[in-house]
Amino acid sequence: MLDRRRLGRQIVIYTRSNGVYLGSAIGLGFWSKLDPAGQDAAITFPNIREAKRIVRNWETRPPGIQYKQVRADITGIDYTMYASIEACFRAGLPGWDPLPGRDRTINPSSS
Repeated sequence: MLDRRRLGRQIVIYTRSNGVYLGSAIGLGFWSKLDPAGQDAAITFPNIREAKRIVRNWETRPPGIQYKQVRADITGIDYTMYASIEACFRAGLPGWDPLPGRDRTINPSSS
């Protein structure tokens, strides 16, 4: 069940070159502009301090990291909060196509 009390203002990690940080699995980070690997939402953090803590653990940090406020609109099964493509777009971030290999930035309202 969706816990709506937890949804709301959250932070995503963003760079102009890599796009929105979507999360990581098996030691790999996924970014909206590089290889979204089917991800249609970005992991969010409760505040900038928590987002920076994650970035500090990365072996390689892309230049120009920014911390952008979004309205999280998805709660995962483990209560991790995510921002959909639409939520990121509403926050002024570029949309993305979640399917790998199509390499295009999208405006969610036009798809």
